[in-house]
Amino acid sequence: MSSRVSLAERLQVLFRVWHPANESEETSTDAAAAISAAGHQVSAEQIDALRSGAQTEADPDLLTAIAVHFRTPAKYLLDDDIQDLHEQLLLLEQFRMRKVQSIQLRGERTDADRRALLRVLGEGSDSPSAAS
Repeated sequence: MSSRVSLAERLQVLFRVWHPANESEETSTDAAAAISAAGHQVSAEQIDALRSGAQTEADPDLLTAIAVHFRTPAKYLLDDDIQDLHEQLLLLEQFRMRKVQSIQLRGERTDADRRALLRVLGEGSDSPSAAS
């Protein structure tokens, strides 16, 4: 796993992971409307620019509002030291794609366990996260 994850990739992960299993991924328009309704004005175009990487930085208040919308700690979008949380989100994504309902591990769980699961679940996947 790369130690540096771009803001665009982090946002893409949030959009892919945080939506009901039986529904499509939220659009930038819907996210912008919800974030604006919660008190931080943002346009779909701003979110699209961040998601695509056309804009690589944003006001910390905006990033915090986006994180709150996706029920994710703000540090995921604000800090560089997010590898642990990023891997957890990627694992959730893999579980969702494969409709995994539960998993049991023996002993103390480690970062290596999570990375091994990501490798196994990502093998043969066409998902963009499999290459992360």
